[in-house]
Amino acid sequence: MISPSKLKSLPKKTRHRKIALILQGMEEELRRDGEINQDYLHQILLVLSRDDLPAEPGSAALSCLGSLSRGDREGLVWLCNRCRHAILSFYDIPQGDWDFLYPVQNRQDPRIELGSLYLDEIRSPFNVGSIFRTAEAFGISRIYLSPGTASPEHPRALRTSMGCIERIPWEFKNLDELPCGIPVFALETGGTGISLFSFPPKGMAVIGNEELGISPEARKIASASSGIVSIPQTGTKGSLNLSVAFGILAYSWFRSLNPVL
Repeated sequence: MISPSKLKSLPKKTRHRKIALILQGMEEELRRDGEINQDYLHQILLVLSRDDLPAEPGSAALSCLGSLSRGDREGLVWLCNRCRHAILSFYDIPQGDWDFLYPVQNRQDPRIELGSLYLDEIRSPFNVGSIFRTAEAFGISRIYLSPGTASPEHPRALRTSMGCIERIPWEFKNLDELPCGIPVFALETGGTGISLFSFPPKGMAVIGNEELGISPEARKIASASSGIVSIPQTGTKGSLNLSVAFGILAYSWFRSLNPVL
């Protein structure tokens, strides 16, 4: 690890960027239940406090560290997180959703699975990645993607999914290639309100693209099967971000089948 004296010799902006990376590494180590050198943390915060920076990344962080007990892991995590974000904010360095350090939970309880999901010409890799992440959280068993849907292997989809693309089986298929004999329903306007909709236990949900919704072919299949489900809204915009809408759908489907959870 770079010494405080070496840090002092670096150009100011380079020094601060390096300290932000050190703080990120410390935060990651603490989240893994590892240990960090609090004396070293004190030294680098001391370096920050002597630079021309707002109080939060430097003197305020140093003061906060002084008030923490030696075993206060949660306090140290928050300190490192706030300090590094304050540095990035000072230099107006933009961060994407994939840059954040999200908590990782290794669940030991049995996985509850819903049915499958069909992405009907979803163009945005960000939406595809976000949908995979939500689908994994609520137990979607498999995802099918129509031709024209952004690939889950697109770099932005990979980053946004936070690794969930590797946890759910997926494949590209045309509508006429999907498994037969299972209930199909679609998320679209003009259908049954989501609180009244009867979700099938092991069906297939269809969500359509960002501009036009589900295709006429998908609507026909869903209407002849389990129907169309809609999310009631009262705002003037009349629409939701696709990944947000899917989150509402996935949670509602999950709760309909697991009301005690």
